[in-house]
Amino acid sequence: MVASVWGNDFTLHANRSVVFRRATRHAMTRVDGLHADCRRDIRLAEAWGFDGDLPTLVAPGSGGLPTVVDPDVTGVGLRRELGIPNDAVVVVNPRGVREYVRIPQFLEGLERVMGAEPNVHAILVGLQGHAPAREAIERMAHGGRIHLLQALEPRRMEELFAASDVSVSLTTHDGTPNTLLEAMRAGTFPVVSGLESIREWITPGANGLMADSEDVEQIAAALLRAVRSPLLRAQAATVNKQLVRERADIEATKKQLVPFYETVCRRRMG
Repeated sequence: MVASVWGNDFTLHANRSVVFRRATRHAMTRVDGLHADCRRDIRLAEAWGFDGDLPTLVAPGSGGLPTVVDPDVTGVGLRRELGIPNDAVVVVNPRGVREYVRIPQFLEGLERVMGAEPNVHAILVGLQGHAPAREAIERMAHGGRIHLLQALEPRRMEELFAASDVSVSLTTHDGTPNTLLEAMRAGTFPVVSGLESIREWITPGANGLMADSEDVEQIAAALLRAVRSPLLRAQAATVNKQLVRERADIEATKKQLVPFYETVCRRRMG
């Protein structure tokens, strides 16, 4: 039996109740192998009772993602659709509404950035029709440059990242978010929380920036630096595209999966 764990399974869901904690520990002491989307969860698994000598596999992005971007996918149409000027710097928050995503703090930091940089627009995915976000934006002095979208299907997400310059993910729990990999693949500059799992991908100041998801001052400072640093964004884009090709390519992941399961089966049968 192989367990597959995703971003918040150990840090959030396992601790919801005594029942969840017991079930997690029970599972980790009985599996024959472990597949996780970040190295941190391999370490945490042992704290929940997993035998560290058993086979493990780290395969981010639910088994990887295609790393060749369709050249026909551009952000020009989406910018036109939303009325965003071609020369605007676009900040996207693709994380939607989740208990561990800090949208209010992001909006407060974004308001400060928009006050300093009138050429900044923002797109929030999955918040169209979300009353708290809409009401907060209506109270903002620069809310007219914030665009709320519903959840998007994969090709539209590719268009979204192609249309954006900076991608924001401010969370209190995470593994390796698919949206982070998709942003990196597109060359969209990441501004993220400094979680252990995210640090497996992002080196602050090199291929992204980090901020405490609860600290509005840090969020505003990171966003402002990203917006004002086209050279940093361009350098990071080169690094991030290569990182995704090396560590999250779906074809490369497939080649790891078969040997992993073969190893699990051999150990179990032996």
